[in-house]
Amino acid sequence: MTAELPGVNKADISVSVENDKLILQAEKHNPILDNAGEGGDEELKKIDVTKIEVLVAERRYGKAKRSITLPKDADLSTNEASFENGLLTIKFTKQEPAKINIAIN
Repeated sequence: MTAELPGVNKADISVSVENDKLILQAEKHNPILDNAGEGGDEELKKIDVTKIEVLVAERRYGKAKRSITLPKDADLSTNEASFENGLLTIKFTKQEPAKINIAIN
C-alpha cells in the first residue's frame, strides 16, 4: 500500500491495524498559522493570526484519516513501512494457505 503525503512530517503520521483494517492518520501543519506570533523568525512574530484573511488556498492543511480493509491472507506479524519524499509505503507478506490432510477411514 502506498499513500502520497506531501508536506507531512514523519512524526505526524500514525499507522495501526484494528480488526483487519489498516488505519492511517496524518496531519499537515500550516507553517504560517502554526508559527505566527512566536518562533525565531522575526517576520512570523509580527503576524497577527486574528487578521489573516485567506482569499485562495491551493494547499490543504489539517488532519486526515483513512482505513483500508486488509486482505484475509495478509500476515500482520510481518510488515515493513517506509516514508521517503512524501511517499508512505507499507508492505505485508501473504500467509501461505493452510493445508489440511484428511484421513480416509
